[in-house]
Amino acid sequence: MAGCTTPSQVTDRGCGSKTTRMHLYLEAWINIYRGEYDQIQRDFPETAPKSLGSSGYTGTQSMYLPKRILDYAINSEGVPLEFYRTYNSSWYEPSEYFDKLSAVNLSWLIPCRETRFVQSNNMQTYVQVTQDIEGVENIDGSLMANCQDGFFWRAPACRDNVTRCVPVLTGGTGWEIEAVMQKATLFSMPLALGVATPEGYYRIPTEVKSLFVWWVPDDTFLDLNPVEVRFPRYDRAAWLNGDLRTAPEQVAIEKLVSQNLAELAPAVEDLVQKMRWSPDDVDVMLRDMKASEDPARTVACRWLVANSETWSSWLAGETACFEGFGLFDGSGFVAERDGAAELACRPCESGSYSEELRDTKGKTHICQKCPVGTIQPSGAAAGCDLCNEGEYQDEEGAVNCKRCPLGRFQDQKGKSGCKLCSNGTTTLGLGSLSEKDCGCLPGTISEVYNVSCQPCPEGLSCPVLSTLSSLLNGSAIAHELSPRVRAGYFSTVEEPLELFKCIPSTHCPGGPPNTCLGGLSALPCAACGEREYFDGQACVVCISSRQELFVLGCVAGLAGLVLAYYVFNSPMTAKASTMLTTTTALGMMVMMLQKVGVIGNMTVDFPFEVQEIFQSMQIFILDMEALGYPCVASSDAVRRYLSTVMLFPAVIVGILFCLAISKLLPKKWRWATSKTLNLMGQFLQMGYTTMSVTAMVPMTCYSHPNGLHSLLKFPEVFCGTEEHSVMLAGGLALLAFGVLGFLCLCVWAAYQVPLWSSQGLSDRVSSFRFLLARFRLDGWWYGVPLLVRGSLLNLPVVLATDYPPIQIVSMSVILVFFMAAQALVWPWKPPLINALDCWISACVILLVVSAAMCLPDLTDDMLGFRNSFTVVVIVLLFGSVLLALGSIGFSLLLRALGFQEELMIVTLGPIPKAERVSSALRSLSMELSEADADVIETRVKELAVYDVTHISRCITLLAKEVLHDDDPDFDFTRRVSAKSFTRMSRWSRKKVVQGNQNFAAIAPTAEAKEQEGASCADTEVESIVSPFDMEMTHEPPLGLIESGDDCGPVSGGTGTRLSL
Repeated sequence: MAGCTTPSQVTDRGCGSKTTRMHLYLEAWINIYRGEYDQIQRDFPETAPKSLGSSGYTGTQSMYLPKRILDYAINSEGVPLEFYRTYNSSWYEPSEYFDKLSAVNLSWLIPCRETRFVQSNNMQTYVQVTQDIEGVENIDGSLMANCQDGFFWRAPACRDNVTRCVPVLTGGTGWEIEAVMQKATLFSMPLALGVATPEGYYRIPTEVKSLFVWWVPDDTFLDLNPVEVRFPRYDRAAWLNGDLRTAPEQVAIEKLVSQNLAELAPAVEDLVQKMRWSPDDVDVMLRDMKASEDPARTVACRWLVANSETWSSWLAGETACFEGFGLFDGSGFVAERDGAAELACRPCESGSYSEELRDTKGKTHICQKCPVGTIQPSGAAAGCDLCNEGEYQDEEGAVNCKRCPLGRFQDQKGKSGCKLCSNGTTTLGLGSLSEKDCGCLPGTISEVYNVSCQPCPEGLSCPVLSTLSSLLNGSAIAHELSPRVRAGYFSTVEEPLELFKCIPSTHCPGGPPNTCLGGLSALPCAACGEREYFDGQACVVCISSRQELFVLGCVAGLAGLVLAYYVFNSPMTAKASTMLTTTTALGMMVMMLQKVGVIGNMTVDFPFEVQEIFQSMQIFILDMEALGYPCVASSDAVRRYLSTVMLFPAVIVGILFCLAISKLLPKKWRWATSKTLNLMGQFLQMGYTTMSVTAMVPMTCYSHPNGLHSLLKFPEVFCGTEEHSVMLAGGLALLAFGVLGFLCLCVWAAYQVPLWSSQGLSDRVSSFRFLLARFRLDGWWYGVPLLVRGSLLNLPVVLATDYPPIQIVSMSVILVFFMAAQALVWPWKPPLINALDCWISACVILLVVSAAMCLPDLTDDMLGFRNSFTVVVIVLLFGSVLLALGSIGFSLLLRALGFQEELMIVTLGPIPKAERVSSALRSLSMELSEADADVIETRVKELAVYDVTHISRCITLLAKEVLHDDDPDFDFTRRVSAKSFTRMSRWSRKKVVQGNQNFAAIAPTAEAKEQEGASCADTEVESIVSPFDMEMTHEPPLGLIESGDDCGPVSGGTGTRLSL
């Protein structure tokens, strides 16, 4: 039916011919061969047959057995062979009721290799459903059934014992072989399946006791009174998935005709389409043929003569017009047959076509005007022609199409109008065929395959009439009309509209696609070639001395670790020595340079001169690309990054190596474990910001205009790729164990140091000297906030890589917060360092804020962020004022109600009661009067600067406010006395003098302590071993004493501080 010349040959059916010689098939079992039928429709759409619907009855193709065999099995042993379960070889021996395979004449069989047994797809489905691998064989990559004798495929139940096999015969090229194979395997049926020749298919079931594949309705085996073997009910879903173990479907018998039959014989196709028989009609004819033994043609003629009322409606009348014709009467062409007299069929005129009409009298055709978008210049046409591209037709019944006017085009056929050029563009003439004939406006560009004008992506400059071709090759009209890639962006020749953002922007000078600075090649202009590095201007070939310098640097670094051991573990005192001030200032300078390097990481488009400064500071956060680091590590970004990550554990290993080596030296040169741990802490503390930035490198992805994302430091590595995953794993490891691990260790140590000190664990305290030594005795914990600041500083760049305004605001907030904390605590030992730290913080904040002047116009997202941030700041501003006013008002209310104590929210902390403070002052004065003057002087000399300042201010305060003594010897600081605002009687002054004389004789009472809520009677003060290995000759070494709530400093609140 599809024009195949040898349709019976499975291996080569001879398809592909454009000529169809078979035009009619009245009994097509399409659903049985649905796969093949659909494949023909796809492979040969011009010659594939078309279905005219059902013939009126259904058919079934299944496995049958002669009734005589069924009766014998039931009568002899009561085995109902019409049920599939009685063939289960585990319980029955069905072969007893059938002949052996040897009874079948092999000349009546077709070899397996010439049948459907060789169809690989069907055999593969068989294996997937049954898992019977031995049932097939692989021939050159194709599966076919494993026919051991070349003719029969044996099921697993009798594959090893052929005498148990029940022969099953099918015909054609292998009807139902896939279903029989699956049923035999899945239900353990000992079947041997073979394909018979046309002669053998008829003779074998009549001469050999066997099963056979048959279909109904059919008269071939009516003499055998066949009985269908019943299987589980048909499962449509299973059959669609290739599982054929259930019973077959009741198949509709369809009528097939060739595609050109309507042109060759329209009356025949019309007749076939109307033909329908009921199942009773078919049964009557089959019984008649069987009883009369007349040929099929004679029986059919006899049925036609006897049933004229059935088929008379199949024939077309005089008004049944065929394609190209239409109903016509005296008034012209009409659209229906009802009520019209003297109708006839006449060819349709130009501008019209013939349309099918179905009514109560059957099918006919009428002439209709061609719809808009179509024309028909000739007559007697079955359809209308579509208007070509560049044309349209907005009227019905037209003979010719119209051309599109200026500013419009049409790139499709059969349209009633033309498309308007998008974005206000126009065409150069009439009849434009496509949108590429339209010219784009400035800021838009047309692509080759999608000619509509689209906005130019970020980073592309598009003048008027910009096209993809002019971007690649230049404009043929004028050079000024050529689109160009802007500076700071990059695109490839293969995908010129896929723009990449370059960081730094100087790497991409702009111009035509694929333009990079100084030989940079990696996408997007991010790296040099193999054995090259970028020196800031161009790619430079690596030289051997570059590697030697890095090796020399490693050796110098190892020697520096030895020197650092002795420098950072030198004896320390409570005072800020010159050495401490110097090293602290140097460390602060390193932190400042690290801050500047982090600021340089912001995705702000700084001026070129400023960019150079920031890039030179990148070395302090381990960005050594410009120093030729690719020559030493690798040109591969992943390896370079991982080598940078490994630098931190490498230094730790180097320190441990030095510790191990020192154990081999004389005792005085051996390194102490606590001092070694302190050296490790010094390194990690100084490089904490750098370590944080390094760990977050794989998490800092910026977006390109094309939607892709690259790492900020390694733009050639795209986020989400395998390379990025490797770097992310290294970064997360460094973040977890290096950054967060070290921070948690320091937090824990800062919390535990007072306890260790009180317990005399000097080695533990010495191990964390790096965290304590530079700060005042009452602010030893400030090293932890410094670490937090170092890790938070780069976080805005990580979280808001594409949003520079958020980076600037967030970084400013972080810096302001920690500067305020520093100004409040004033933690450093040397006052100069405290002032310097505040000044540096202020300058860094100004530097960050100045970056706002380099921002472009804000996007809608950033405008929303600006508005939201402003509202938050205003709310905080007014909220804080309202909170303060509310607190003060509440305090006044309590005073009015008789409550005399100050509120903690007003005093910002608890205030000791006056009775306890006065008792403590009297007790302390007594102890001071009894102490040796030289001892007191010595201890005061050893105090830190801030402690001496506090004591002098305290002396001035006590003299003027407590004792009302104006002796100039007590005026260490200038102060306005409170007594100047009140009058004092002579009796009061006398009382004060008497109190001054008795001050030292009064000790704190137990009642005062009980009013405070605790007692210091159980407080134990121990001599503490110095955590800093201090060499002091007169008094106990420097240590830490932990104070409880009841024994805290008088100045307000509780706390822990270093003490002598």
